[in-house]
Amino acid sequence: MIIQGNRCMVRPFNICDSGAFYNMVKDDELVERFVPYAYQKDIEEADDTVYNCYSKGDLKNDFYLMIECEGEGVGCIIATRTIGMCLDVSALLAKEHRGKGLMTDAMLAFIKWLQTNTDYDELEMKINTENEASIRQIKKIGGVFIKTVMENTLATEHSKEGKQEKYEVYKVYLR
Repeated sequence: MIIQGNRCMVRPFNICDSGAFYNMVKDDELVERFVPYAYQKDIEEADDTVYNCYSKGDLKNDFYLMIECEGEGVGCIIATRTIGMCLDVSALLAKEHRGKGLMTDAMLAFIKWLQTNTDYDELEMKINTENEASIRQIKKIGGVFIKTVMENTLATEHSKEGKQEKYEVYKVYLR
């Protein structure tokens, strides 16, 4: 499965992607702040994550996808099946590639592929209310605001304890 966008392509992770994944998330305060489960402390941890998790997506219930631009891994989309025909989606883009429309291009290509090749009805994304760029991006791909929720965040190596954070939940309807 290779999904061609206008300016990038989206493809399944493979076991060779740990270096690109690590480069995306290392030393990135936004990843640590908004996507703490993606934070990787070193390349060995990234190797383990990619090998044991991301390279094993079945493309039916779990989609672990690399966004590639000009042969370089620049971002990823993680979509896992929840209840019914809904996918819970997280996405991130390397900081040097943000603000260029690549995530919008990749997400629109993924949505079109899902509509054509699957029976999924909707995507759901939960975005920290302080992550204004992601909120703008979800609206560009047709995201509809559903509700605001409060959740405890995960403790990370850098922020030793989690805290209450405010999130907005959006859905993209595929059918």
